[in-house]
Amino acid sequence: MGEHEANLLAHRDISVDNLRALAVLFMILVHAAATWMPSTASKTSLIAYVVAGIGGLAAPLFVTLFGWGIAASTSLTWKKIFQRAGILALCQLAVNFAAPHLFDPLTPGVLTLFSLLYLTAPLWNKLSDAPKVEFFTLVSFLVLPFFLIEFMGPSSWTSRIETTTVSTLVAHLFLTGQYPLFPWLVFALLGAHLYRQPTRSLSHTTLLVGSFLISLSTIWYAADQNRPWALATDPSNTAVLTFFPATTTFLFAAVLGVLLLWFACYQRFESNLFVPLGQMSLSIYVIHFIPIGLFHEALSSQSNKLLHYAVIVLYTFLWIPLARLWLARFPNQTIESLFRRRQSNSSSDE
Repeated sequence: MGEHEANLLAHRDISVDNLRALAVLFMILVHAAATWMPSTASKTSLIAYVVAGIGGLAAPLFVTLFGWGIAASTSLTWKKIFQRAGILALCQLAVNFAAPHLFDPLTPGVLTLFSLLYLTAPLWNKLSDAPKVEFFTLVSFLVLPFFLIEFMGPSSWTSRIETTTVSTLVAHLFLTGQYPLFPWLVFALLGAHLYRQPTRSLSHTTLLVGSFLISLSTIWYAADQNRPWALATDPSNTAVLTFFPATTTFLFAAVLGVLLLWFACYQRFESNLFVPLGQMSLSIYVIHFIPIGLFHEALSSQSNKLLHYAVIVLYTFLWIPLARLWLARFPNQTIESLFRRRQSNSSSDE
């Protein structure tokens, strides 16, 4: 999510746009399912696991692509950093007000995570100067939640969106929220690493094999102990991995999924079908919450599960032609175009 530089727009990587589009579709699907999934639907059914698995990859893929874009940027000045961080923070406010049934007005989310990543980019992107330090930092962020889980907040949705005090807001931004800087920085580091080493390397193989073995062992452990393998939140602390907070086991599973998608699609999947969706991913991320917020109770009186599932699927895939139509008719009426205009103005001032 987020286009970083004008020169990137002139030489876009179609496969990256397609990966970004996949992340958008994954995110819309999980948000639509969270809103319109029938209350009687089983939380352990195959469709529930598929939606949870897809949803679990959406944000990691977004942040990885964000890190890739930061690494690709060649003229990221402090002025641009502050402008973009500010715009993203305002977009998060818009999302919160568009979906009040999901968020408090000041709830930090994935867009505020991007703001923090912009503000800290000069620090973590500098790690590229020392590849071994960069890889060590990446692995450390994967492992540290195992030791710091007690400080990462309870695994409940309400506690992670409530922002009643300034201290709570700050804690959510950096440690206890939905997408705190720690440990989600790990995916930005992964994206930057993939930009600098786009082809398979020893570090990639190490991450793939290690993540696969850890993920496989957690699945075996969950089955052996008759415990749920993955849950978004888990107040009872019985799940082997959770999304909120992002546990070490979740991080390894997400890294595995992101790397598999990356090596399956990067410079391989270059269809133009999804490109518009990838090019205006930030705009669609913000806008797709508006219908969800307005009509989140629309199916509450409907008992037909197939109707619920049909609405979820149709709503998700409707954004593919909508993005194409939008860019064809209103190419300058997107948040991405605002980024480009601000960058153009900044360049003319320098």
